[in-house]
Amino acid sequence: MEQLRRMPRLDQPEERTKYVADTILSQMGDAHSTRFYRLVAAKIPEAVIRRMLSEIKIDGAENPAKVFTYKVNEYAKSH
Repeated sequence: MEQLRRMPRLDQPEERTKYVADTILSQMGDAHSTRFYRLVAAKIPEAVIRRMLSEIKIDGAENPAKVFTYKVNEYAKSH
C-alpha cells in the first residue's frame, strides 16, 4: 500500500473522487475499507478501477475485496 500512497493524486474534483470511492464501496460491500477506497479513487484512474471491478465480477471471486486490494497494489507497483 505504500506504493499507492506515493502515487500522485489525480487531477480531478473531490466530488469525482468521492463518487468513484462510493462505486467501489457499493460493489465490494466492505464498509470498513472506505478510507482505502477513497485513497484508491484519488490515485488510480476511474477507467482502471472500473476494469478491475469488472474483472473481479466476471471471475466470480470468492473474496472480491481481497482480490481488489491485490489488483490495486499490483497496479501501484507497476506505476
